[in-house]
Amino acid sequence: MAEKNADKYATKLEEYADSLGGITPIQRKNRKSLWIALGCIIGVVALFSIGFLVGYFGRTSKDHNKTCNSDQESKEADDKIHFEDFHHIFQQSVSVENLEAVMREFSSKPHIAGSLRQLDLANKLVERWTEFGFDKVEKPEYRVLLSYPQPSQPNRVTLIEDGRAIYNITGKIKISPGPDRTQTFDHYPYLAYAHNGTVEADLVYANYGGEKDFQKLSEMNVTVRGKIVIMRSRRVWNAEKHGAAGALVYTDPSFSAQQGYGSNQVYPNSWWLSSDGVQEGTILYGSYNGDPLTPVLPASKGMYRRPVNESELPKIPAQAISYGDAMELLRRLGGAEAPENWQGGLNITYHIGPGFKSSSAKIKLEVNNRLQEKTIYNVVGSIVGREEPHRYILVGNHRDSWAFGAVDALSGTTVTNEIARLLGTLVKKGWRPRRTIKICSWGGEEFNLIGSHEWVEENAHILAERAIAYVNLDVAVCGDYVLRARASPLFKQVTYKWAREVKNPDNSEGSDTIYDNWLKRSPSDINSSEPMIYNLFIASDYASFYQYLGVPCADFGYWFGYGSKSSLYPVYHSQQDTFYWIKKFVDQNFEVHKAMTQFAGGLVLDLADQPLLPYDIMNYAQALNHSFHVLNSSPKFLANGISLSVLQDAVTGFLYASKQFESRKSKLAIHKSPLWLRNLNDQMVSVEKAFIYPYGLPGKIQSRHVAFNFGFHNLDPIKATFPGVTEALYLAETSNDWNLVRKQVSIAVYSVQSATRVLQLPMK
Repeated sequence: MAEKNADKYATKLEEYADSLGGITPIQRKNRKSLWIALGCIIGVVALFSIGFLVGYFGRTSKDHNKTCNSDQESKEADDKIHFEDFHHIFQQSVSVENLEAVMREFSSKPHIAGSLRQLDLANKLVERWTEFGFDKVEKPEYRVLLSYPQPSQPNRVTLIEDGRAIYNITGKIKISPGPDRTQTFDHYPYLAYAHNGTVEADLVYANYGGEKDFQKLSEMNVTVRGKIVIMRSRRVWNAEKHGAAGALVYTDPSFSAQQGYGSNQVYPNSWWLSSDGVQEGTILYGSYNGDPLTPVLPASKGMYRRPVNESELPKIPAQAISYGDAMELLRRLGGAEAPENWQGGLNITYHIGPGFKSSSAKIKLEVNNRLQEKTIYNVVGSIVGREEPHRYILVGNHRDSWAFGAVDALSGTTVTNEIARLLGTLVKKGWRPRRTIKICSWGGEEFNLIGSHEWVEENAHILAERAIAYVNLDVAVCGDYVLRARASPLFKQVTYKWAREVKNPDNSEGSDTIYDNWLKRSPSDINSSEPMIYNLFIASDYASFYQYLGVPCADFGYWFGYGSKSSLYPVYHSQQDTFYWIKKFVDQNFEVHKAMTQFAGGLVLDLADQPLLPYDIMNYAQALNHSFHVLNSSPKFLANGISLSVLQDAVTGFLYASKQFESRKSKLAIHKSPLWLRNLNDQMVSVEKAFIYPYGLPGKIQSRHVAFNFGFHNLDPIKATFPGVTEALYLAETSNDWNLVRKQVSIAVYSVQSATRVLQLPMK
């Protein structure tokens, strides 16, 4: 081959020489021999050179690869130091002055969903987040069905005796941001979506209006059919189901004024609700969250809207009243004395009725609410991720309130806006998250989780693929007592971490961190050496992310406490939920808001920047195992010939697969290959999604999470396990349809097995 190439090369050289001038044949022959020899020498040298270069550069390439790997590891180490430095800047830069200023500004006027004030607040957030440096700030809008009182015809409750009114409750009051403010507003307390109409009937006291309460009334031979029910919760749907003609709802001082309701013991002199405070809210509890007219579809332009009479709206009139007004009715009530555990905080003896001590007395209820299609607005700000732009970390809360709403929901807005400001500061300093962060301000939550649900419906396919966490801060601060956490078990590790990182805002008892205080005041009922994390249910904007799509979610707030017990705050959903209330009685220096910003912001940054998501599958498996044992403790299964052995085997298999996964994960994560990390992260997130049953659970088609949720008729957060099964058990008690239970057990088995298969996917 070398000779052949040399000969070819010599001929070319000869032709080139001929072109320079003529030569004799003998000269040509001699020169050709010389060129052939020279070509052979050049060929040998070329082959030697090629061999040398291959060897040299082969060794150099190996050395270069080693250097590149070393450089990559060094770069990853530098990146870690880099983003952790930025995280430290975040923690040190939280401003109590900014927190207080936003709260004061946003809570200065009422801002119910659909109002011009709500649009104004949405525009303020768009402007601010744009100035902070977000890559995109959007304002999605939806046309939805809301419900309002009519100022020209306020709702009214009248106690009539012998044809004349002896006590009037008019649904119109004056409200103010605080006793130190001169500005007042006309306000019309009501229950959203309560049916229009006028009813005159006897009154029956039904305690909290729960199913067991109505059963107790039945045992006492008291019927509510055709009567007006008075109760201390908004379970109007239950009163309607049992045949009530109307409902009155109040918040009892046993919750809202536990130290007494004298004027010096309540708002504005104390944090307890005064006797004229009215707790409002929605009574829409149908099969669907979101807009009543557009189930399954987003309420955007051009979408089909079903007729109002098909929209599962309440069918009886109902009205919210104060406990001061409730006392005037209850103290006149006749009938048997209420059971001891039905006696409330009013300084009277509670009776059941029906009717009053005066046989001629009746209650007249007039409700004049109007249904109206209105536009609501979300605000969604995005900072696009550097390495994984199509993986989303979302944090949000709603913006609408029944009146001033300083706690609910502006404590959340205050915290999320401060998180947004600080993220913008980091971006301007050169930071960019590994994954995309979206901060969300929802509209219309108070009516039926409308804003968040419509956005989830509109973006369901994208979110199902890309969303890997949603952190909710609805009521971020309603007290200074203890952290309250509801979360997917995946969040346990990162939640405990950040509770340990942030100093407790109240160190009066010597607690150093949020975690220390949390453990002391709210230990877990399952393991007393850990703080309590409750299951998620359907009470706030995380519901659609978690129950509908299976996005891992958490909800955090610093809660109110009294008598060594945490609880919702006493002025909840009332006109006394003001800046004055929170500044005077809960968070004078906004240190609690600061701590919640540091806690939630640190957690969000970890989710956004850590190459390996801070989730732990073993925590999920242990929670699922506990859920099974709670379920298995019910004797109803065995009594009706239903075996849980296959479900037990599935849970045991998931426990084993989780243990194996965590072991392999710890080894593979060391290599830090982007593909390996992506695979590990996707597997962990997909475990949550494996528990989504696409056809919904009994009676609640949009609640699709099979493992963790409050059973619809079981509100105990400890026993809220396998909700489809527990709901089927409840329904079978009256329908005797035990095949429904068997079906739900099978769905649970299928879901657990699916989650196990997710963990067993190839990891190479």
